[in-house]
Amino acid sequence: MNSALQCLSHTSMLTDAFLSNAYVEDINEDNPIGMGGKLAKEYGKLITALWRDGAVSVAPRAFKSALAKFAPQFSGYNQQDAQELLAFLLDGLHEDLNRVKVKPYVEEKDAAGRMDADVAKEHWENHLARNNSRIVDAFQGQYKSTLVCPDCENRSVKFDPFMYLTVPLPTTRERELKVTIVFGDQPELKPVKVVVVVDNEGSVKDLEKKLFEILAGENEEGISSKVSESTHRWAIADIFKAKVYKFFDPDAKVREISDKDVIFAYCLPKVENQNEGELFALVCHRKPLASATKSPYFRSSYSGYETRASSIVSTHDENELIGFPLLIPTSVASEDTIEAKETIEDWIEKFSIAHFSSSTCENNDDVATEDAAMVEGGKHKEDQQRAEFAEKCAGKSFALRKSLSEWYEPKQSNAEFLKNKSSEDDAITLDSTRSGTFSLSNFYGNTTNTVSDSSPDKQDERASSLPNIADKSAPIFAYWKKNHEDAFEKCVRKHDSLLQYEKRNLGPAPAAKKTPLSACMEHFIKEEPLGEDDMWYCGKCKKHVPAKCSMNIWRAPPILILHLKRFSYSRSWRDKIDVKIGYPLEDFDISPFIAEDALFVDEDSDLPKSTVYDLYAVVNHYGSMGGGHYTAYAKHAESGSWHSYDDSICRPIDVSSVQESNAGYVLFYKRKDFEMHRPMSRVDLSLDDEEGNHHHNLLRQQNENDGKDSSPDFILGANGEDVDNESLLDTMDVSS
Repeated sequence: MNSALQCLSHTSMLTDAFLSNAYVEDINEDNPIGMGGKLAKEYGKLITALWRDGAVSVAPRAFKSALAKFAPQFSGYNQQDAQELLAFLLDGLHEDLNRVKVKPYVEEKDAAGRMDADVAKEHWENHLARNNSRIVDAFQGQYKSTLVCPDCENRSVKFDPFMYLTVPLPTTRERELKVTIVFGDQPELKPVKVVVVVDNEGSVKDLEKKLFEILAGENEEGISSKVSESTHRWAIADIFKAKVYKFFDPDAKVREISDKDVIFAYCLPKVENQNEGELFALVCHRKPLASATKSPYFRSSYSGYETRASSIVSTHDENELIGFPLLIPTSVASEDTIEAKETIEDWIEKFSIAHFSSSTCENNDDVATEDAAMVEGGKHKEDQQRAEFAEKCAGKSFALRKSLSEWYEPKQSNAEFLKNKSSEDDAITLDSTRSGTFSLSNFYGNTTNTVSDSSPDKQDERASSLPNIADKSAPIFAYWKKNHEDAFEKCVRKHDSLLQYEKRNLGPAPAAKKTPLSACMEHFIKEEPLGEDDMWYCGKCKKHVPAKCSMNIWRAPPILILHLKRFSYSRSWRDKIDVKIGYPLEDFDISPFIAEDALFVDEDSDLPKSTVYDLYAVVNHYGSMGGGHYTAYAKHAESGSWHSYDDSICRPIDVSSVQESNAGYVLFYKRKDFEMHRPMSRVDLSLDDEEGNHHHNLLRQQNENDGKDSSPDFILGANGEDVDNESLLDTMDVSS
């Protein structure tokens, strides 16, 4: 809130009106969608307090309370977006100061082949007939939007007012993603790490296609002949601390995958008969029991959906997990069968023989020998698990365990399981594993549903692209006799794409170049097709079409506010775009972004002749999407110097600090042909005239209100004085 108010208070065209009391004659107390002038009056008190002689800092509780009545979302102490507050404040001030007391009905006429200049002028006059205030005079402009039918070239043009422009930041859609491929049905194939170039706005399904394309050109180990899109499918997982954090739905966006995520792609055989279903065992790996930290605790979490979530180890044992999880095809009947266990053991043994050499083991001493000695010496009473481990490992290089207290020892065969299954009419059936919905426990023990659309049509589609985890499945832990911690890392082969990526990125990363503000504006006016959810009805084709849409500025306002769209949202994802933007301090010419028809108008046109702007204020945002801090830079109209406003701290800064900032979020530009009045930065309280008494009364009321509460919500540094009040910082709400 502080940053937005500081920038607005340095808009002298508006501040002059409040300091000179000229705004009072415009107050509209009868506007049903306004605040009856209350918001404008409180803002006037705040401006007067900020620019009075000797002002140091101000706690605007009354103003915040008035704003919250107009926009309830700004009540309380939650962090708010500075641009959203600015938009609501300007809209509220406009309604309180609207000179139109009774808004007439205005009919929007069709263009009917008329010149754009005539249509635009008519729309602007209609707008002023209902909206005429100092806010409109200073901040509102007009833009032209054009829709063109891709089939018949039918054209629709509209002219609408704007208070500010939200400017998209040009970002590279393509990104390089590191993915480790594990072949689920062929343990003898070496895992391979690749770099895939994908469209960040594409889906995970597009990533899967790219992976098949890479494998199609892979000649090593005959992979191209063993794996194809017709015989295999993918399970894309995020691995965290040697276990699966989540699986990505094929319809999820690639942008939901963070650059910090460790992505594994499990290449699994397709189900030949989807009616029979298929199960996959999720196997995590642990250090040898002799070197593992003992813990009496075991925590598991279960899903309330059709498929039960996998158990996870407790936080006491996370450091004992090594390598990466394996997704192993097992019996179609149940994981809890003898055949399933034999399949898992056989798969892991083949994998270890093929990829783990003795040189990759940290501890070549057989742990079983140590455990045998413990048993012989009678020490098994102190640690019975170690003795059991030695027994379970007999003839194998590992032992399977379902939890810290339970070995993986199924007692029934597939035939017995199916027989028992057919005689029971319970709620858990094999059909539930084919529903297309499954759950896995994430790192914090919360259930993460990986399928967002569980409709029948989508379930059949998901069945061939996602692994089915049995209702009774639990994570299986392979306790190794030897420490293969390094062996897992060394067994992964580097693909040519990864080697080329590493070669390109040798040495220190080059300094990121700033994107010029003009490039953002070019992105703003760029013609783009409408999405499927925004189809336009073409009057000639008589159908909805993905029209091509473009926007241009038509009427440039005296004060141009540019909101840089740094935050991106979707249904399940949000992020901040940290692109560095270079914005000019002076002589920013917007003529390339103005519609051509508006540039070549008659001399008697009411359109402004100048298209060049100077910067005078900036709202900065530091931090991430989930939390951050706002500050402001503003140019003092009286002295021409720049100041930084950070809550109650106000200090002068060099102009280079403004140019070098990478945190610009909202930019305030003044048109060059519009005179920047000198604000009344020193209000004389000794005046005996009516105006002086008015300001004295306002300040006295402000001070009386301030005295009611010694704990201010937030504090504004005032009128360019150097302030560093640590005691005030302790009481302010820095989240505002």
